[in-house]
Amino acid sequence: MTYFFDGNSILTKGINDIPNHAIPIDDDLYQSIVDAMANNRTVNIKNGSVFLEQPNEPQTESLIEQREQIRQAINTKRDQTDASGVFVPQLGKWIDSDDKAYQNILGVKASLDLLGDMEISWTWADNTSSTINRQTLAVIVGALLQAKQANHANAIKHKEAVMLTDNPLEYDYSAGWTKTYADFIEGTQNG
Repeated sequence: MTYFFDGNSILTKGINDIPNHAIPIDDDLYQSIVDAMANNRTVNIKNGSVFLEQPNEPQTESLIEQREQIRQAINTKRDQTDASGVFVPQLGKWIDSDDKAYQNILGVKASLDLLGDMEISWTWADNTSSTINRQTLAVIVGALLQAKQANHANAIKHKEAVMLTDNPLEYDYSAGWTKTYADFIEGTQNG
């Protein structure tokens, strides 16, 4: 098989459109480029030849540490978002979603399992009260699960992206999270 390298990726003739600046590479150089890229080494084309730059060990370690720092920050953002309230569209209400609120939800479920369907007093995130039953609880749990899954997927997307950047400390992971009750309050206060 004939491979070409364009400075960013390896291309295959017949599968890819080969740019004019790409150079042909043999199987050995192909494997060297793949290995170098997998180990975060820089691969350049200079004067029609491929050069594999040796990694700068302290810089590589620093980059790994910075990426891990941002990965942890993304996890923290995910957990904070998960615990900051969820809107339940079917009910038009915000529900608390921190650990204590989740324990209360499990307590309501246990009560309904033991005592059968009944109306149970519930306080929403805005401190208004109403009653909920098994059907309402199912809607609440569905909204919580949907938000948690969306935030989990968003965190994965950001963590994958931060692993590809050379400037992880500048990576902006603020987009894509579910709206929280705090966001809602801030939005109503700002008009």
